[in-house]
Amino acid sequence: MPRLPILLVLPLLLASTSCASVPGGTILGQEATGRVVSGGAISDGVQRLTLAYDGVDRTAFVFVPSDAAPGAPLVLALHGALGSGERFAETRRRLTTEANERGWVIAFPTGTACLRGRGACWNDRDAPRNIARADADDVGYLRALVQALRERHSIDAERIFVTGFSNGAGMAYRFAAEAPDLVAAAAAVGGTVGRTQGRSDYNYAMVPTPTAPVPMLIV
Repeated sequence: MPRLPILLVLPLLLASTSCASVPGGTILGQEATGRVVSGGAISDGVQRLTLAYDGVDRTAFVFVPSDAAPGAPLVLALHGALGSGERFAETRRRLTTEANERGWVIAFPTGTACLRGRGACWNDRDAPRNIARADADDVGYLRALVQALRERHSIDAERIFVTGFSNGAGMAYRFAAEAPDLVAAAAAVGGTVGRTQGRSDYNYAMVPTPTAPVPMLIV
């Protein structure tokens, strides 16, 4: 039986949690675009990678299968509001299990500090919720992270995917819309494409129209 394409598998994995152990992999974390501040293993196969971007240290947790072949796909998995890349990696272990079996590289980046409550949020342009910094350049950071990972590992530039849950789904919409030159396809679970309730500034609250088509799976 043929395997499902990445775009179909990602929402299924995001919708579930698992306590399975993370398969073995290699470690990333030296000089990179955006300047790597630090890097260290936190569990078998998972590396904490901190990039200095736009004056802020931004952290991602990266899994690389031990037998990843040159030209591996890259998946960016974006957490929901009040979350973190570390927590998302811990609660979505099936993503790393699937990555190990299929040869994906997966990065779990962290947004910036939420305006309300603890944890991190993404600037997904869903302005009425007012949960993330409007000046946070999350699109630029994700671009820098992709570049850093491409320099560290032989990533297939034609197979870069983004997925996310809730606020992370909103950021997946935005990144796909503003970086169609990078994103091959996106999968959004439980998120919105910006809203206008409570605001008259329609253009701010909505994700921009992509300059090129991007395949999208919405759950």
